[in-house]
Order: sequence, then C-alpha cells, then structure tokens
Amino acid sequence: MKVNILYIFWVIALVAFILIFRNLQTQSAGQLFGIADTEGLMLKLDYRARVKKCYVIVGQQVKTGDTLMIFEDATIEKRKLTENTASNQIKVEQVAKNNSLNREIRLFEQTQQAQITELEGEIKILQNEIEVQNTLKKAISDKETSNNSLKHQEIKGLQDDIEQIKLQTKAQLNLFRTEKINNINISGSRTQEMLNALRFIDDESNKLVLLAPYDGFIEGVYASENEVMTDFKDLIKINPKEPNKITGFIHESINIAYNLGDTLQLISTTRPNVTARAQLVGVSHKLVELPFRLRKYAEIKAWGREIYINLPPENGFLIGEKVMIKMH
Repeated sequence: MKVNILYIFWVIALVAFILIFRNLQTQSAGQLFGIADTEGLMLKLDYRARVKKCYVIVGQQVKTGDTLMIFEDATIEKRKLTENTASNQIKVEQVAKNNSLNREIRLFEQTQQAQITELEGEIKILQNEIEVQNTLKKAISDKETSNNSLKHQEIKGLQDDIEQIKLQTKAQLNLFRTEKINNINISGSRTQEMLNALRFIDDESNKLVLLAPYDGFIEGVYASENEVMTDFKDLIKINPKEPNKITGFIHESINIAYNLGDTLQLISTTRPNVTARAQLVGVSHKLVELPFRLRKYAEIKAWGREIYINLPPENGFLIGEKVMIKMH
C-alpha cells in the first residue's frame, strides 16, 4: 500500500512537472512581443569627390534638410566653366552676325535708295524739260509734238525702273529678315542646349551637398575634411530620432496564420496609451533564441521566429521600448 501511494505521488509530481515545464515553454498566441528599434541609413555619393567641409559630429541631432557635408569635384567645375564659355561665345557670335547683317542691310538700303534718287533726278530733269517746252509752246506755235511724247515715255520707263528697284529691295529685305530670324533661331537652339547642359551640371553640383534625409541623430562619420572619397564609399550614418521598425518574435509553440502586408496593432507595454498600426513586412523561417526581455520567464531559454514590422513616422514609441503585437 505504501508503495502504491509513493508511486501515485511520483506520477502526480511528474505530471505536475510536465505541466509546469510546458507552461514555462509556451506562450499565448495573443501575446506576441517585440522591440522598437531604428534602422540607420548610410549616406554615400555615387562618384568620386573631395570632402570640402563636414558640419556634423557623432551624436549630433539634425533636422530634415540640414547640410551634413559639402564636396568638391574639379571635373564638374571644369565642365561648368567650359559650358559657360561656350554659351558666352554663342552670344558673342550672334551679336556679331546680327551687327554684320544690320550693316549689310543698311548698305543695301542706301545703295537702292541712291539708285532710286538718281532715277528720280532724271525724271525731274525730264519733267523740267517738258515744262520748259510747254512754256515755249505757248509762245510759239508747236507743229511737232513727238518730242514731249518721247519724254513722257522715257519718264514712264524710269518710273517702272524705280518700281522694279523697290520690289527688289522689298524682296531682298525679306531675305535679310529671314536670315536674321534663322540666325536667332540657330543661336537660340545652341544656347538652349548649353543651358540644358548647365542645368544638368547644376543638378550634379547639388549632389555635392549631402543633406539630412530626415530628423535624427548622427551615428557615425566616416570621412574627414579634404579627404578624397571614392564612389559609393560610406560617408555618414544617420538614425531617425524615433524607431522605424519593430523586431518581434513568434514563439515556437504558437501557430499563427499570417500574410505579408497584414495590419498589426502595436501597444507599448509600459505606456498603454501609446499605440500604432503598422504592416508586417517579413517573417523569418529560422528559429532563434528569444531576447531576455521577450521571454515569458527571463531565466528560462525560449526560441521563436523573428517578424519584421515597419513603423509609421512619428509613432510615439521610444527606441528600445517593449511593444505588444496583436495580429488580426
């Protein structure tokens, strides 16, 4: 009888131990936890440049748009000088062509006007002769009238010559005007090409200024002033002032249905009024040991799968804060 009682006692003790052990090792499916953390951004340049000035140090707080570093690239400055010189040369050439064309137009107009003036003078002489002859006719009977008729024909011919010169002048001036417009258009097109090239160079020059992409603090500075940096070399690492991700854990004993992109409810374990909604962006398929803070009992090891959650900006959580995760 004593043996049976002892046996029953050991069985009960074993069952109790198993239940306690399983309780220690398991975790409620409704109680997933994670840690609010930041993922810093490494800032780089995509081409070779010299660090002209560094404005920040490790630990410094910065705001969006603050200048962190400025750089100098001799090739960009040289290209900018070349394009500016070419643009100025185009303007000088355009002015010179226009001035030359204007002189040619003035000379042509003067020549044409001189011809017209000469013909008008001849007409005036003929008209005077006709007038004199008409005066004489009044004093003397005129039996021959053919001379005046010939002079009138000659005047008509001279007037036709004047009209022809005017038509030629108008046509030639139109050609000059077309040439002038073409010169302006060609120069304008070349100037626009130069401006586009300068705009492109200015865009590249703007890249020589490293700006803070968001509010945060400087975690690391990996370049010093006057140092020549190769392309894609680490320059500055910046962390946001608020956490931007949650690393959570699904205990190995929990089987939860989930889909990437699911919306999760996040609640601070120490400040229940601080909450946020965020998206599940990844789940690891590897079991890892849970951090002490996320274990049901810190002294007992536990394992689970990591899950990754992107936090919205201005979420209110503190870096390193423990967060309860509710999966819907």
